[in-house]
Amino acid sequence: MTATPIRVAIDSSGLHATAQVLDGPQPSVDLRGADNDALMTAVFEHANAQARATGTTVTLEIDAGPETAPVRVEVDPDQSVRTVATGLSEHREPATTGMGTAATRPASRPSSVVRVPGDAPPPDPEPPPHEAPRRRFDSEDSDRRPATRQPRPTSERYSPHHDTIGTAPQASAASLRGVVPTGPARRGMRGRLNAALGLKLTASVDEQGVRAAESTISGPVPDRAVVSVINVKGGVGKTPLSLALASQMATHRGPGTVAAVDLGESNNSFADRIVTPGHPNYDTVGLLDLHENTGGAITSAMLSRYLTRQPSGEDVLIGRDDVGFDLGFDDSDALATLLSQFRDLLVVDTGNGENAGRWQWAVATAQVVLIPVPLRADVVAVARRMIGRIAARRPHGLAGVMVIITDGPGDTPDIEADQIEQLTRGDGIEVVLRMPYEPVFASGQPITSASLALPTRDALTRLGAHVITALTGPRTT
Repeated sequence: MTATPIRVAIDSSGLHATAQVLDGPQPSVDLRGADNDALMTAVFEHANAQARATGTTVTLEIDAGPETAPVRVEVDPDQSVRTVATGLSEHREPATTGMGTAATRPASRPSSVVRVPGDAPPPDPEPPPHEAPRRRFDSEDSDRRPATRQPRPTSERYSPHHDTIGTAPQASAASLRGVVPTGPARRGMRGRLNAALGLKLTASVDEQGVRAAESTISGPVPDRAVVSVINVKGGVGKTPLSLALASQMATHRGPGTVAAVDLGESNNSFADRIVTPGHPNYDTVGLLDLHENTGGAITSAMLSRYLTRQPSGEDVLIGRDDVGFDLGFDDSDALATLLSQFRDLLVVDTGNGENAGRWQWAVATAQVVLIPVPLRADVVAVARRMIGRIAARRPHGLAGVMVIITDGPGDTPDIEADQIEQLTRGDGIEVVLRMPYEPVFASGQPITSASLALPTRDALTRLGAHVITALTGPRTT
């Protein structure tokens, strides 16, 4: 009997496909998956069902867009699968420069291209939970050190049509600096075919980009590396972004390398969004008291009582939930200097009080500042005014400042391009990145890397690579 041909067109999101029988009157079928692997599972389940229903072999013609050459696969009624023809072993570069066409790309906005500074050995899989301190904190001979290294300027462009961070084809193997991880695909259509048919199809540009970002994250960082998440408007996603980024960075750097620190006001949601809760009074204020009482002679064992290990390997330091306690500029600086003796990277969650000393410290001294901005007119207006004040407080202006566009309920993507233009025009913001919508962020549930959707984890990995690149870039003079 003649094989039944079914054409499967996968859209650019990798989460939706349309299956159409080519020689029959049957209507097209929409197939969906939570990630690329789930979508491919749905595709093959549909093909298996068709083969069993007709008693004939089904020929799948799978088209995943210009980034991937089409592939033809036969599925028999007994569910055996074999490749008939494929051009996937050779990558075909897309004709456009973004998720949309070149004509629709704004000409003056920054981009989300991942720049890889070079190869670095991966972290040990199981480092000890607390390393010996590199130096002893002493308030008499330690000073506040503003950013010692700054990111290099870039002319990369931002496309409002991107729905994830760093998925632009500029992040292809040909354009990444340093080593680009290669090898057979493990994800998406290529990975599914490799697993089902024993093939060794190469990883797609997108998968290679994620692997390169993972390699970048695992590289070295300067001493006292601090990333602050800033926005004076509440409810924009500072805490979810802080915790999710710390979780994803620890996933690739290894346990005990990253700490998320709560420098927000009292009654914030930080403690409610972590999986493993902290202990009352073993918080930022308690750690400062311990530092004072011991004269700065804090050991890793002492510190471990204040840091709570999370499932992904990051540690968290909760804030004091009492309006009677406040942390000033010097208090925050002392905490950072102390924690940096034991952890490679600090991700700092902040509050909404621009006049608070801890908020000003997070703005002035962090090498990298991330500003989450939902696409709402009121938030964009607040962020634009705030960016000018941030530039005045930082020793190198807006170097190292990144805007993170977050998708969420109430956003208005139809006016996104105008809002981003308004947000960045004339301010010197050179990196604008995009996060996909993440239900866990909006739900108020505890955050860990494993609980996030794959597109979110990939976006955070690319964001993490941007952060490491900024931390290790040459100082801007």
